[in-house]
Amino acid sequence: MWRRHCGWIMKRALFCLVLVLLGIFPSVAKTGTRFVQIPAGGWDPGPELRRQYEGSIVDWVRRVDVHPDALSGDSIEVDLFDVTVRLERVGYPAGDAPDPVHVLAVQNGGTSSGTMPSRLRWAGTTASSSSPCTDVEGAVRVSEASDGRLQAIFNIGSFRYELQGSVLIRKDLRRLPREAPVRGNRCDPDAG
Repeated sequence: MWRRHCGWIMKRALFCLVLVLLGIFPSVAKTGTRFVQIPAGGWDPGPELRRQYEGSIVDWVRRVDVHPDALSGDSIEVDLFDVTVRLERVGYPAGDAPDPVHVLAVQNGGTSSGTMPSRLRWAGTTASSSSPCTDVEGAVRVSEASDGRLQAIFNIGSFRYELQGSVLIRKDLRRLPREAPVRGNRCDPDAG
Protein backbone atom coordinates (compact mmCIF):
# COMPACT_ATOMS: atom_id res chain seq x y z
CA MET A 1 0.00 0.00 0.00
CA TRP A 2 2.73 2.45 1.00
CA ARG A 3 4.80 1.72 -2.13
CA ARG A 4 1.80 2.24 -4.35
CA HIS A 5 1.08 5.61 -2.68
CA CYS A 6 4.73 6.73 -2.99
CA GLY A 7 4.77 5.67 -6.64
CA TRP A 8 1.65 7.71 -7.32
CA ILE A 9 3.14 10.78 -5.60
CA MET A 10 6.38 10.43 -7.58
CA LYS A 11 4.50 10.12 -10.88
CA ARG A 12 2.36 13.16 -10.02
CA ALA A 13 5.41 15.23 -9.03
CA LEU A 14 7.28 14.24 -12.19
CA PHE A 15 4.27 15.12 -14.33
CA CYS A 16 3.98 18.57 -12.70
CA LEU A 17 7.70 19.18 -13.16
CA VAL A 18 7.48 18.33 -16.86
CA LEU A 19 4.54 20.69 -17.29
CA VAL A 20 6.44 23.51 -15.60
CA LEU A 21 9.57 22.88 -17.66
CA LEU A 22 7.59 22.88 -20.89
CA GLY A 23 5.98 26.18 -19.94
CA ILE A 24 2.44 24.88 -20.02
CA PHE A 25 1.54 26.59 -16.74
CA PRO A 26 0.79 30.25 -17.45
CA SER A 27 2.76 32.76 -15.45
CA VAL A 28 0.78 33.93 -12.44
CA ALA A 29 2.14 37.46 -12.70
CA LYS A 30 3.45 38.29 -16.14
CA THR A 31 5.66 41.31 -16.09
CA GLY A 32 7.33 43.37 -18.72
CA THR A 33 10.69 45.05 -18.69
CA ARG A 34 10.66 48.16 -16.51
CA PHE A 35 10.42 51.24 -18.73
CA VAL A 36 9.42 53.87 -16.13
CA GLN A 37 9.96 53.45 -12.42
CA ILE A 38 10.12 55.46 -9.24
CA PRO A 39 13.73 56.52 -8.55
CA ALA A 40 15.40 55.17 -5.43
CA GLY A 41 16.94 58.59 -4.71
CA GLY A 42 13.60 60.44 -4.50
CA TRP A 43 11.08 61.83 -6.96
CA ASP A 44 11.07 65.58 -6.20
CA PRO A 45 11.70 67.45 -9.51
CA GLY A 46 12.72 70.67 -7.75
CA PRO A 47 11.04 74.02 -7.14
CA GLU A 48 11.48 75.32 -10.71
CA LEU A 49 9.40 72.55 -12.30
CA ARG A 50 6.82 72.66 -9.51
CA ARG A 51 6.38 76.42 -10.04
CA GLN A 52 6.13 75.96 -13.82
CA TYR A 53 2.97 73.87 -13.40
CA GLU A 54 1.32 75.79 -10.51
CA GLY A 55 -2.29 76.83 -10.95
CA SER A 56 -3.09 74.52 -13.84
CA ILE A 57 -4.78 71.17 -14.25
CA VAL A 58 -1.58 69.49 -13.04
CA ASP A 59 -1.92 67.43 -9.83
CA TRP A 60 1.78 66.76 -9.48
CA VAL A 61 5.13 66.66 -11.26
CA ARG A 62 7.63 63.95 -10.31
CA ARG A 63 11.03 62.80 -11.42
CA VAL A 64 11.23 59.20 -12.73
CA ASP A 65 13.86 56.77 -13.98
CA VAL A 66 13.36 55.95 -17.66
CA HIS A 67 14.98 52.86 -19.22
CA PRO A 68 14.97 53.26 -23.04
CA ASP A 69 16.46 49.76 -23.49
CA ALA A 70 13.10 48.33 -22.36
CA LEU A 71 11.59 49.51 -25.65
CA SER A 72 13.41 46.71 -27.47
CA GLY A 73 11.06 44.21 -25.80
CA ASP A 74 7.51 43.27 -26.65
CA SER A 75 6.23 43.98 -23.12
CA ILE A 76 7.02 46.96 -20.89
CA GLU A 77 5.97 47.95 -17.39
CA VAL A 78 5.29 51.54 -16.37
CA ASP A 79 5.09 52.65 -12.72
CA LEU A 80 2.89 55.77 -12.59
CA PHE A 81 3.19 56.10 -8.76
CA ASP A 82 -0.50 55.38 -8.06
CA VAL A 83 -0.90 52.62 -10.65
CA THR A 84 1.37 50.20 -12.51
CA VAL A 85 0.54 49.39 -16.13
CA ARG A 86 1.88 46.52 -18.28
CA LEU A 87 1.83 47.20 -22.01
CA GLU A 88 2.17 44.79 -24.94
CA ARG A 89 3.66 45.85 -28.29
CA VAL A 90 1.31 45.98 -31.27
CA GLY A 91 1.84 46.40 -34.97
CA TYR A 92 5.44 45.33 -35.51
CA PRO A 93 8.01 43.02 -33.91
CA ALA A 94 10.90 44.35 -31.81
CA GLY A 95 13.62 45.88 -33.95
CA ASP A 96 11.34 46.48 -36.96
CA ALA A 97 9.74 49.71 -35.73
CA PRO A 98 8.66 52.19 -38.36
CA ASP A 99 10.48 55.50 -38.25
CA PRO A 100 7.94 58.13 -39.34
CA VAL A 101 8.27 61.72 -38.15
CA HIS A 102 5.41 62.93 -35.95
CA VAL A 103 4.78 66.39 -34.62
CA LEU A 104 3.60 66.49 -31.02
CA ALA A 105 2.36 69.54 -29.18
CA VAL A 106 4.57 70.42 -26.23
CA GLN A 107 2.51 71.54 -23.26
CA ASN A 108 3.59 73.61 -20.31
CA GLY A 109 1.05 73.92 -17.54
CA GLY A 110 -1.75 72.67 -19.77
CA THR A 111 -1.29 75.20 -22.59
CA SER A 112 0.25 74.55 -25.97
CA SER A 113 3.57 76.31 -26.46
CA GLY A 114 4.76 74.93 -29.77
CA THR A 115 5.63 71.75 -31.59
CA MET A 116 8.65 69.52 -31.64
CA PRO A 117 9.37 66.84 -34.25
CA SER A 118 9.66 63.30 -32.92
CA ARG A 119 9.80 59.73 -34.13
CA LEU A 120 7.78 56.74 -32.99
CA ARG A 121 9.85 54.39 -30.81
CA TRP A 122 7.22 51.96 -29.47
CA ALA A 123 3.46 51.43 -29.77
CA GLY A 124 1.34 49.14 -27.64
CA THR A 125 -1.85 48.53 -25.73
CA THR A 126 -2.61 48.02 -22.06
CA ALA A 127 -2.38 44.35 -21.16
CA SER A 128 -2.95 44.73 -17.41
CA SER A 129 -3.14 47.36 -14.72
CA SER A 130 -2.94 47.46 -10.94
CA SER A 131 -5.78 50.00 -11.02
CA PRO A 132 -9.35 48.95 -10.23
CA CYS A 133 -10.36 51.33 -13.05
CA THR A 134 -12.29 49.93 -15.92
CA ASP A 135 -11.43 53.09 -17.86
CA VAL A 136 -7.78 52.46 -18.74
CA GLU A 137 -7.21 53.67 -22.28
CA GLY A 138 -5.48 50.94 -24.24
CA ALA A 139 -3.32 52.64 -26.87
CA VAL A 140 0.07 54.04 -25.88
CA ARG A 141 2.72 55.49 -28.19
CA VAL A 142 6.25 56.24 -27.02
CA SER A 143 8.02 58.85 -29.15
CA GLU A 144 11.53 60.22 -29.10
CA ALA A 145 11.82 63.99 -29.51
CA SER A 146 14.53 65.52 -31.66
CA ASP A 147 16.47 66.33 -28.47
CA GLY A 148 16.45 62.63 -27.43
CA ARG A 149 13.80 62.87 -24.70
CA LEU A 150 11.18 60.12 -24.62
CA GLN A 151 7.52 61.15 -24.51
CA ALA A 152 4.35 59.18 -23.84
CA ILE A 153 0.79 59.70 -22.62
CA PHE A 154 -1.13 57.26 -20.40
CA ASN A 155 -4.87 57.89 -19.82
CA ILE A 156 -6.55 56.34 -16.78
CA GLY A 157 -10.03 57.52 -15.89
CA SER A 158 -10.03 61.31 -15.79
CA PHE A 159 -6.26 61.40 -15.24
CA ARG A 160 -3.63 61.89 -17.92
CA TYR A 161 -0.04 60.91 -17.14
CA GLU A 162 2.49 62.57 -19.45
CA LEU A 163 6.07 61.35 -19.64
CA GLN A 164 8.40 64.12 -20.81
CA GLY A 165 11.97 62.89 -20.58
CA SER A 166 12.65 62.02 -16.95
CA VAL A 167 9.60 63.89 -15.65
CA LEU A 168 6.13 62.41 -15.13
CA ILE A 169 3.19 64.82 -14.95
CA ARG A 170 -0.27 63.85 -13.71
CA LYS A 171 -3.12 66.03 -14.97
CA ASP A 172 -6.69 65.96 -13.73
CA LEU A 173 -8.85 66.47 -16.82
CA ARG A 174 -11.86 67.28 -14.62
CA ARG A 175 -10.22 70.70 -14.02
CA LEU A 176 -10.46 71.66 -17.70
CA PRO A 177 -12.88 74.50 -18.51
CA ARG A 178 -16.45 73.27 -18.90
CA GLU A 179 -16.38 73.96 -22.65
CA ALA A 180 -13.62 71.37 -23.15
CA PRO A 181 -14.71 67.77 -23.86
CA VAL A 182 -13.93 65.55 -20.86
CA ARG A 183 -14.63 61.86 -20.43
CA GLY A 184 -16.78 60.94 -17.45
CA ASN A 185 -14.95 60.04 -14.23
CA ARG A 186 -15.67 56.34 -14.05
CA CYS A 187 -12.70 55.72 -11.83
CA ASP A 188 -10.39 57.66 -9.55
CA PRO A 189 -6.96 55.99 -9.04
CA ASP A 190 -6.65 57.91 -5.76
CA ALA A 191 -9.76 56.19 -4.39
CA GLY A 192 -8.12 52.74 -4.45
